[in-house]
Amino acid sequence: MQGEAQSVETIGQLSGWDLQLCQLDPGLQHIGVSLSVGRRVSLMRAYSNRGFHQLGTPPSGTLAFGLPLKGMRDWLGRPFLNSSILPFNSAAGIDGVSSAGFDAFTLAIDEEILREVSDSYQLPVPDYLLASHSRMVISPSTSVPILTVAIASLMADDSTPLGREQEEMLVAGLLQAALAKYCIEDKSSPAVRTRALVAALDFIQLHQSTAITVCDICRATGVAGRTLRRAFLERFGISPMVYLRHARLSRARDKLSTSPTDNTITDVAIDQGFWHMGNFARDYRRLFGELPSQTLRGR
Repeated sequence: MQGEAQSVETIGQLSGWDLQLCQLDPGLQHIGVSLSVGRRVSLMRAYSNRGFHQLGTPPSGTLAFGLPLKGMRDWLGRPFLNSSILPFNSAAGIDGVSSAGFDAFTLAIDEEILREVSDSYQLPVPDYLLASHSRMVISPSTSVPILTVAIASLMADDSTPLGREQEEMLVAGLLQAALAKYCIEDKSSPAVRTRALVAALDFIQLHQSTAITVCDICRATGVAGRTLRRAFLERFGISPMVYLRHARLSRARDKLSTSPTDNTITDVAIDQGFWHMGNFARDYRRLFGELPSQTLRGR
């Protein structure tokens, strides 16, 4: 859902945020807002052509974080360091100064999914994610741009709600960014990774007709997410999440190549857990070099 907000009240109605904006420089203001909403995670992008003093609080019952892209001048009276993540969960809420051209993402999540991903990936939850100090920020790291790119990619198509796979990916990315300074590494042995990979592939094969996620695999196999990721990268050169998507795409290609002529592309895509035809066609073409319709015609 996208659009240009005409007032602070409109932004609050769309996003659930309680906001107060004081415009700092003269001129007609234009504030753009985009939303992508899932069951337990929601994304928002906000941008403006004027500078503002931004005050407010996130929706109740959620853990919220800001990822400014540009135009953030200070945070709680202190200079803002680019590529930082701002937790909004303290009593101070939001208190920042932006300049003209401000652009930022916000990520709001339920604590429940944070705990689930933490358990599955065996990544601890830092205290400041749950009860942020009023001046706490998550320092820049290589994980922050990765999370930002993931959010931008998901928000590029505003017509599709976030699914379980996307929600868990975002929460895992947030945890990895928050824990970057602790340098949590995988220390598993080759034998452990081999057993983990075999168990994971068996689980994926057993649940071909189910839209499983990496968290499902971690829970079923008892393997940490970082160990599973290392095992897949060593064997296949891709992450478990990408492997899952490629496996579903490959099964879809097989069905398009051999299924009865009365089966439509939509039928095949939905059967393999793809609910948005635009994303399905894009990912299919990226992997196989042709559109699903070309596979169907070529059979």
